[in-house]
Amino acid sequence: MRLSEFKGFIFDIDGVLKVGDTPVRGAPEAVAFLQRANRKVQIITNNATRSRADIVREMRRIGIKVRVDDVFGSAYGAARFVQQEFGGGKAFVIGERGLRAELEAAGIELLPASRSADADFVVVGLDRAFNYAKLDAALRAVMSGAVFIATNEDARLPVENGAKPGAGCMVAALSACAKRRPDVVIGKPNSYLLEMAMEAMGLKRDEVAFIGDGIETDIAMANAAGVYSILVLTGNVRKADLARLPSRLKPSAVLASVGELPLHW
Repeated sequence: MRLSEFKGFIFDIDGVLKVGDTPVRGAPEAVAFLQRANRKVQIITNNATRSRADIVREMRRIGIKVRVDDVFGSAYGAARFVQQEFGGGKAFVIGERGLRAELEAAGIELLPASRSADADFVVVGLDRAFNYAKLDAALRAVMSGAVFIATNEDARLPVENGAKPGAGCMVAALSACAKRRPDVVIGKPNSYLLEMAMEAMGLKRDEVAFIGDGIETDIAMANAAGVYSILVLTGNVRKADLARLPSRLKPSAVLASVGELPLHW
C-alpha cells in the first residue's frame, strides 16, 4: 500500500522521532513532508513525564512543529479518563511534573503522601525519584479503596545507549505489594490514546497509519484496532526479531526509520 493513500499519520515519540534527547535522522523532514502534503499528523506517547505543552516544546526543539491539540500523552490520557469517567476527585501520584500538571489542569486534587489514604485514585507513571516512601503511600491508598490507574506498563524507555527502566517497573512494584493488577492502563497496547487521536483527526481507522517502534505496545495496539501499522527499527527491535512473531504482532510494513516515509509515497 502506498502511504499517500492515508489521510492521517500518528507517531509514537521515543524510539521513533527521537532516541533519548537525539532526534532520529530524517524525522523532522519526514513529518514536514506529510504536513506539506496536507496530511493530518498526531503524536501519542506512553511516556507520562511530560505534559502536552512539554511535548510540543520538545518536538519544536528537534525541528518538528505540532500543536498542543495534536498531542496525546498518557499523562493527558490519565487526566481525561479520571475527569470523564469519575468527574474528578483526589489522587495520589507516583510520577513526575508532566503527569502532575495534566491532572491538576483537569481539576484533580493531588494529595501528599501523608493523606494518601484519602485518595480516590492512585495514578502511576515513570518516576525517576521513586522510593519506598512513595510505594508505601500508594499501597495505603489502594488498600483504602483507591482506583489503581497506570499510565503505561512499559518496562523500558529507549535512550541513546540502549534503555532505562520505564514506568512499568513502578507499576509492577505497586501491583506486587497490593497483590492486584491496575484497574486501568491508559497507554499502549490499550487503544485509548489512539482512539482519542483518531477522534481529533475526524478520520476512520482505514484512513490512518500508525508509526511505532515497539512490537508488544505499538504494533499490538494498531493491529488490534484495525489501523495500518508501520514498525521502525530505531528503537529496541531488530529485523531478526520479526521472523518469530505471531500474526497478531506482525506489522503491516517495516522501515529502517521514519526518515524513509517519503520514499514510500
